[in-house]
Amino acid sequence: KWLSSTMIILYSDLVDACRENPKALDMILGHELGHISAGHLKATWFLLPGLAFPFLGKAYSRAREFTCDRYGRDLCGDDEAAIQGLALLAVGRSLASQVNIKEYTDQSHSLKSLSMTLGRWMSTHPPLCDRILALKPELGQISYAGSNLKAISILFLMICVPMGGIILIKETNLKAPTVQSRVR
Repeated sequence: KWLSSTMIILYSDLVDACRENPKALDMILGHELGHISAGHLKATWFLLPGLAFPFLGKAYSRAREFTCDRYGRDLCGDDEAAIQGLALLAVGRSLASQVNIKEYTDQSHSLKSLSMTLGRWMSTHPPLCDRILALKPELGQISYAGSNLKAISILFLMICVPMGGIILIKETNLKAPTVQSRVR
């Protein structure tokens, strides 16, 4: 969105990369048109409070990407070409035709570490392997339950332990004995 205009800009590299697979380009165009159709570009000022909370605003952005991938798949009309379009975004033109999609989506399981979970939470876009799994669930399942619990625990500790220390220091200062001299 630029001022009051809504447009999609295609880089020539992307169009060239889709030369052998025009339906992959349809997927990418459909994805971008999905942002317009779903109203993701309207009333963005309304979203500002959610953007003040890093995890909340980013989660909404990632959900929009999954929605638009479904728009792209529907416009493309071909599940395999839609997946190839996402693979093309992941690895580029020269390697897109060589990607083993099953092995690529299996990488989703390696994203369960604490640092990857926190990185995923702070990202506006979900990992492409997860986006492919969302379009074709028979390839596997996106499961982050264990890593989410670990990440929440670490965040809790990162916030509560310093706060507990501050509270303890304040209480200690309040209860500190005072030395009074007696004058006779």
